[in-house]
Amino acid sequence: MIQMVHSSRGEQRFIRLQVARTIPSYATLPTRFWGIKSMHWVLDVKMKEDEYQIYKDNGAENLSCLRHIRLNVLRSMPDYAVW
Repeated sequence: MIQMVHSSRGEQRFIRLQVARTIPSYATLPTRFWGIKSMHWVLDVKMKEDEYQIYKDNGAENLSCLRHIRLNVLRSMPDYAVW
């Protein structure tokens, strides 16, 4: 248990940590982070997502959804390397 004391307000907070459960989840954080960064890199660089300037209604969301679908389809093909 960790105790945090705020001297300016006179408050005390107690935080209960369950270290045994959180260590494996902390180990996967970098992998999940870089997986997301990798996906955004493919969308930005390979599919030139930043060049599209669509502001009408929800056109930007629709095209983004289509790009994600296209990326998932390409990644499911064993012979095609996305990057």
